[in-house]
Amino acid sequence: MKMQINLDRMMKDLESLRQFGKTDEGGVSRHPFTKEDQQARNYLIKEAEKNGLIARVDSASSVILRYEGKNPSAPVILMGSHYDTVINGGAYDGILGVVTGLEVVRTLSENNIRLEHPVEVIAFNDEEGSRFGKGFAGSKAMTGRLFPKDLEESRDRNGISLGQAMQAAGFDPSLIPMAQRKSSELHAFVELHIEQGPVLEHAGEDIGIVTTIVGTCRYNIIVHGRPDHAGTTPMEMRKDPLVAAAKVIAKIPDLAHLYDPQGVATVGIIQTKPGAANVVPASASFSLDVRSKVPGAARGVVERILEELKQACGEDLTFEAYNLKSVQQETPVDLHPWVQKNIELAAQKLGVRYRYMFSGAGHDAELIAELCPTGMIFVPSREGRSHSPLEYTKPEHIERGAQVMLETVLNLDITSADLEIPNI
Repeated sequence: MKMQINLDRMMKDLESLRQFGKTDEGGVSRHPFTKEDQQARNYLIKEAEKNGLIARVDSASSVILRYEGKNPSAPVILMGSHYDTVINGGAYDGILGVVTGLEVVRTLSENNIRLEHPVEVIAFNDEEGSRFGKGFAGSKAMTGRLFPKDLEESRDRNGISLGQAMQAAGFDPSLIPMAQRKSSELHAFVELHIEQGPVLEHAGEDIGIVTTIVGTCRYNIIVHGRPDHAGTTPMEMRKDPLVAAAKVIAKIPDLAHLYDPQGVATVGIIQTKPGAANVVPASASFSLDVRSKVPGAARGVVERILEELKQACGEDLTFEAYNLKSVQQETPVDLHPWVQKNIELAAQKLGVRYRYMFSGAGHDAELIAELCPTGMIFVPSREGRSHSPLEYTKPEHIERGAQVMLETVLNLDITSADLEIPNI
């Protein structure tokens, strides 16, 4: 008889956690180092301790829940995701992966199943970057990539730095290095996450096995022109930066596919200064987000866009392009075939419909992949909606995803990335 996760308990967890930052629109705003994120940490710790788990919070505010193994010194099987949200986001993004990990270890404990490896659930903080702009703070700390300059330079809209916010919440920024983990400590990491796109739902499939997390190039581009009167300056005598920017922006949908048929490029922000209806702009700025699973493709698209902009500016206009390197990985991250195979074996055993796919969004898994074999499980998002109060995943998909995670953990416990996978 197979072990069965408790879906009702998971749904209760999700609804309880939803209250910490619930908005009037029905979404969730739970930002790092606020009252709401402290409430979420307390909830997770309380639930863990009720089920005999060892709970702790690391120096970067990630919550870690440990279910001891037969061999306490063996490397850890790690599950989890993040518990912060975007502004007025959904109730599933990130936190579903945390709740899934918690439910897996509760199920193991209730069935008196002790694995060879210890199992830990991690809830990373500040993955989204919704307060301080950069994101991935928890997983950067775990991989030794959160530096003092990040704590100082990352600031919210009120000018409060990440380091200052940590201190105000009772954390000591100087202790951040203590959150770092060694590769030798970790057997594998698996992150369950909502897809945040429409592929699985449209295909009628239950599970996505992620092969690659795309590389992202993100820029802020400013085109400089000359401010003039909108009524008295002839069109041919203007130095209008918005016209040049618009010409290039119109070409971006085609340029996105230059090196990758599945590449994407987005302009999400356009601003002009001084921003008056009767003034030809002095400057026009726009954001540029280019993503691809093909190494070098995102960079190549950006370079082509900048070349097009140079031509559009001609001799009358100038531009600046700022590479926001600290936001996400520029190089695509391939997840580990061993973990992918164990997820597939779990799905096959359970009769769950699955497909291999890439992730167009960034995740903590892309950083943890530097430390240990890493994989991701996607579950469908209704209509592909995410980062919105309309974000929703059906309970049956939550249950299947959690069940696949449980079987995957059992598989990882008896296999090794260095050895051929036996017929489980």
